[in-house]
Amino acid sequence: IGDELGVQYLIEGSLRQQGLQRRITAQLIDATGDFHLWSETYDYAVDDVFHIQTEIAEAVAAELQVSLGLGAGGQLVTPTGNLEAYDLFLLGRAAMAGRGPGVTESIALFSRATALDPGWAPAWAGLAMAQSTVPYYPLPGAPTPDSADWASALDAAEAAARRALELDPRNAPAEVALGNVFRDRWDWEESEVHFLRALAIDPDDPEAHQQYAEMLGSVGRIPEAVRSARRAVELDPTAIVRLNALCLLLVADRQLVEAKEVCTKAVALGPAHWNPDYHLANINLALGDVDGAVRAHREAYRRLTPQWDEARIDTFEAAWLARDAAALEELGWPFMAADEWRILGDTTRAIAWLEWGFRRMPFKSDAIHNVWRILPLEEARQDPRFDYILERVGLAR
Repeated sequence: IGDELGVQYLIEGSLRQQGLQRRITAQLIDATGDFHLWSETYDYAVDDVFHIQTEIAEAVAAELQVSLGLGAGGQLVTPTGNLEAYDLFLLGRAAMAGRGPGVTESIALFSRATALDPGWAPAWAGLAMAQSTVPYYPLPGAPTPDSADWASALDAAEAAARRALELDPRNAPAEVALGNVFRDRWDWEESEVHFLRALAIDPDDPEAHQQYAEMLGSVGRIPEAVRSARRAVELDPTAIVRLNALCLLLVADRQLVEAKEVCTKAVALGPAHWNPDYHLANINLALGDVDGAVRAHREAYRRLTPQWDEARIDTFEAAWLARDAAALEELGWPFMAADEWRILGDTTRAIAWLEWGFRRMPFKSDAIHNVWRILPLEEARQDPRFDYILERVGLAR
């Protein structure tokens, strides 16, 4: 576990509850040699959960001779007087971490937490973060969010984030949510202000680094974006969502070999709703690994299109390998996403898809993740249609 997470020390333990009393046994372990450095047992009442977390953290920090960095009067955990709200908050955070349908689930959980304790900033910040990302993760079978859905989600996210900051002006997740809101409204300067505020408050927030990386990539600052995405993965190395973001930014930076390594790790962690193996297929094809591309592509489409039989997948695969747009359209696949055309080396089709998407969908958040994989290409900037795209996303100047 230490190797996988890239850490030297681990904490493990157990919790037992009887009535309103709880007992925690915690152990500090040096992962490099499996040495137990410290162990302690804590008995406490249920309503003392916030104090006991700080007490354990302080004991571990003292053993390692490091500082928690809280400063005078600082708090490790922002307490709430309602323990049910705290439980809902933890459940919401776990659901949000998995993305996909979990984002919608987390909105319901965070909303219940804010209803139980309207004055607790972390629940409002969690709700803001979930609302700011939910249009990217429609429920299975649900229609693609339209402009009204996007506007509603971003407005709700902004309101929740501002409520969190009223309660706690130094709430980093609320600043991240505002960064997301303004990024997806394509107000780039305001978006960066909020991401930088979040990172000033909490320099080790992986969500802040990842979302800031996507904003940097969106405006073509690709090397900076890669650095921030790398930091997100360093801080949260087993999260598929972090690996996926780094992989695609590496593609934008034309670092395909490393992108393949990162994407392969994401695939190995298990199925994800966005199918990192589909990105892996395109990367393999761009690297000339046709066999690897076919394997990853077939696995992706078994999940993406479960209604297709093997013969149809074979037909689609042949058209994909041949980059035969007409055949893809006949198969009911009228376009390939811009980033995939770009990976396959067809910038003209990539730009055509982007232009089509921006003209068809008059809301600012559409295709943002595709734009930042087109921007670095000099040949794209030479295409007159790209002027419209730059104007559309507020980057003409």
